[in-house]
Amino acid sequence: MPGSLPDPHRDPGALVALRWLLRAAAVLLLLVLLWQQVLEFRAQPISTVLVRTRAPFPQLTLCPGASQRDYGLLRDMHLGLLNGSISVADFYNLTTLVIPHENGQMKVADGITRSNYIPGNGSFGAWRQRFYMIRDIPFGHRPIRCTTFEPSAYLHELATNQLDATFFLSVSSAFTHPLNFSYLLYIHGPETPNVGDLNDRQLGVGAPSTLWQGLRPGGDITYRVTAQLRRLANVRRRPCRSEPGYSKAQCLKECLWRRLAAHTGCRLPHMVSAGVFLPETSGPLDHLPPCRLLVQMNASRDTTYCHRFQDRRE
Repeated sequence: MPGSLPDPHRDPGALVALRWLLRAAAVLLLLVLLWQQVLEFRAQPISTVLVRTRAPFPQLTLCPGASQRDYGLLRDMHLGLLNGSISVADFYNLTTLVIPHENGQMKVADGITRSNYIPGNGSFGAWRQRFYMIRDIPFGHRPIRCTTFEPSAYLHELATNQLDATFFLSVSSAFTHPLNFSYLLYIHGPETPNVGDLNDRQLGVGAPSTLWQGLRPGGDITYRVTAQLRRLANVRRRPCRSEPGYSKAQCLKECLWRRLAAHTGCRLPHMVSAGVFLPETSGPLDHLPPCRLLVQMNASRDTTYCHRFQDRRE
């Protein structure tokens, strides 16, 4: 018919031309897409500055190997709570491990051996205590008292060389784990550590983990701490937001505390803000009265709130 396309089956030349036309169109499309990617890449800021910085000395948190194992004492304390002879704050103080000042020391060898008492302040930094609430299977939730070491600028300067640190701590069978861990040592940065008080079942999201090592009497461990610096471009589709002091673990803990307080209308002694240590107990729920009994909430199926809380802050 006049004006119709040639039949490629009858005209081999037309078939070859059609194939080359399709190939040229595909190549042209790829070039257009590639050019769009080049333009987008050139529109983004690019930094070629390399920054070298000294890694800070890590923070350390010492926790007992287990919660209170004297079940007779725990029974008496629970009865005291029920009859009103002791408060919840008394229960925390009487059932958690306190490292005595005269028996707890950290010695650091760097030419001249110096000591820092635990808890206490010294040239290396400060050891300070706070409460946590851990899930101690199969006994439920139990309070523990941990001690966090915040290094000083002096120790930061010493950390350019290898340091040998030795801990001298009293060992209590009532707080020793069945695996013979007298203490758990957590190594972390300035963020709030996860000492077993966060788990995926409670949150519905992945709980941040903190590097830890079980300490047995007479044992020794070796750590080499390294740091990485990541620089991200502040682009429109991924803006950078600075929030000094933000801790994902603390954010999720406060989320759980608010969920619990919504049911109980009170606060517990471990519900304190980041960077707050005993005897201070200020926290995000200071507007609520202290609880008169120990309260806890089982893992909830509704984890939407924690999802929203986490996504909003990160």
